[in-house]
Amino acid sequence: MKKKFQSIEPYIWILPSVLLMAIFIVIPIGFVFRMSFSKISKAGLIKGFCGFDNFHKVLNSPVFSMVLKNTVVWTVAVVGLSTLLGFILAIILNNNFKGRKIARAVVVFPWLPL
Repeated sequence: MKKKFQSIEPYIWILPSVLLMAIFIVIPIGFVFRMSFSKISKAGLIKGFCGFDNFHKVLNSPVFSMVLKNTVVWTVAVVGLSTLLGFILAIILNNNFKGRKIARAVVVFPWLPL
């Protein structure tokens, strides 16, 4: 009996995490996937299956290429600037200088869980 419990004990411990991921990640993704292939009323109600019509409308929209370009430029700029500033800050905080511990604390404290 004890050996059987030991074999399933790890699964019992991770069960709450798996359930939370299913509730807050997997189920909403399923709803969005279903909605992407459905006709949706202005009130947000699903009216029926429409296949790839929604994708066809979006891809043939005149503003799609502009929105896609803006998204790519924004993403590249934000990731590039964040990486560059992160490296610069890491190099600065890795050097020995007066107040280094305080500076590191100022950077790390916002990440601490309360």
